[in-house]
Amino acid sequence: MEGRLERILDIELPMEIGAPVIIGIPNDEEPLFLMILLTVPDRAAGKKSRAGEVILAAPKPIHTVVPAYPEELRRQGVAGQVEIQSVVDEKGNLMGMKVTKPLHPYLDFAAVQALRQWKYEPVVQNGKPISVIITQTVNFDPEVYRLNEEKAKNQGGPGTGEDPSSSGMLAKVLEGSAEYCRKLAGAALDFICEETIREVHYSFAKEMQWTGVAVSPKGGGPGYIAAWIPRWDPEQTKKYDYTCDYLFVKKDGSIEERRVVLKDNGRKMPDRSKLLEEKRFTALNPLMAALQILDKERQPLFNFRIIDTGRAQGRKAYVIEAIPKSGNTWGVEYAKIWIDEQGYQVLRGEIQGVPLEGYDDVLEDTTQFNIKPILTTTHAYEVEKNGVFFPAHTTIRVDYPQPITWYAKVTPKLKIDMKYDKYKFFTVETGHDLKNK
Repeated sequence: MEGRLERILDIELPMEIGAPVIIGIPNDEEPLFLMILLTVPDRAAGKKSRAGEVILAAPKPIHTVVPAYPEELRRQGVAGQVEIQSVVDEKGNLMGMKVTKPLHPYLDFAAVQALRQWKYEPVVQNGKPISVIITQTVNFDPEVYRLNEEKAKNQGGPGTGEDPSSSGMLAKVLEGSAEYCRKLAGAALDFICEETIREVHYSFAKEMQWTGVAVSPKGGGPGYIAAWIPRWDPEQTKKYDYTCDYLFVKKDGSIEERRVVLKDNGRKMPDRSKLLEEKRFTALNPLMAALQILDKERQPLFNFRIIDTGRAQGRKAYVIEAIPKSGNTWGVEYAKIWIDEQGYQVLRGEIQGVPLEGYDDVLEDTTQFNIKPILTTTHAYEVEKNGVFFPAHTTIRVDYPQPITWYAKVTPKLKIDMKYDKYKFFTVETGHDLKNK
C-alpha cells in the first residue's frame, strides 16, 4: 500500500487557486481521500491547516504584457472584464487558456494573446515545481489605456533609425509622408472602379484534434508529445468569387463606400440591387490604410527605421519599418511601407495584425486553440490621379502556426485576392498640390 500511495501522489496535478481538489485513493478496506487546496499567502497567514489540506502560495507574475485595446472600441464604449482560466506550468508559462467570461471577440483575443506572453514564478510543492490552474481577470478600462497611450507617445516620438547617419533622412521621409496623409485625409474624392474578389475560406473542426509524436526524452526511454494540429474539413471549405462596382465618396470628413455586386460566383446579377456588405471587405478601406500609421498624430505610437531603398510601381522608394511601441496599435503589430522618394506618397504597404472587424471566426479559432494567427494585408498603389495613388491590388492571408514545424510551418485559414481596375474619377481634390516635388 505504501508504494502504491507514493506512486499516486507523485503525479503532476493542475489545480485552481481557491478550488479544492479531492483525490480518492483505493484501499482494500475503505477508500482514502485527500483534499488539496491552493490559497493566496494572506489567506493562509495565521490560519492552521485542516487535516489533509495542503496550502500553497499563488503564483507570482514576473513578466506581464498589457493587451491591445483599440481606440475605436474605446470610443464605442466597449469596456469591461475578460475572465480567463489558465494552467501555469512547471516553468511558469501560461498554457491551455480558456475564456470563461467573454467580453468582445477582439478583446477576448487580445487578452489571450497578451497573457500568452506572461511569465510566473513556478509554484513549488515539496521542493518540486508543479502545474496549477489559475483564473485571471483582464480589465479593459478606456481611461487607463488612454493614459498608457499618452505615455507611449511621450517616449521620444517616432523612432529615428538605428544608424545615426540615416536619422535625418528618416525624419524627412516621415515628415513628407505625414504631409501626404494630411492632404489625403482632407481630400474630396469621388470615384468608381471595378473590383474583383477571389476568396478561399478554410474551416476546421471546432474540437481539438491531437497528433502524437514519438520522442526520446532526456534520460532515455520512450516518450510521446501530443500537439494540436488543425485540419481542413473539405466539406466546409468555402470559395467565393465576386465582381463589383466599388463606389467611393469622401467629402467633409465622411466616407461612403458601396460594393454593388455585378457577378456572384460567375452568375451575372439581373440588376444592381445586391450589395456586398461583409465586414472583412467593408472595414478594409485600402485607400486610407496608411493613415493609421503615417498620420502625424499616429506616428508617435510607432518606432520607425529605414530598412532599404528600392522600387515600387517603377518608382524609387524608401522602405520603412514601423513597429508599435505598445506591441499592438489599432490592430497593427508590424508594417513595412514603400514611400516615393520624390512626393512621399505611399506606393505599397504590408501590414501584419488582426483587424477589429470581419474576422470573428479567426479570433474564436485562435482563442479556443491558444494560437496566434499570422494575418498579413498587402496593398499595392499603382493608379495615380492628381498626385494621389489609388489601390490596384490588395491581398489578405491568414495562417495558423503549427506547433510541430517539420510537419508544416503554417496552416492556411483564409486567402483573399482583390483587384481594382477601370477607374472613373469624378472628383480628386486635395486643396493642395500633391504632384511630385
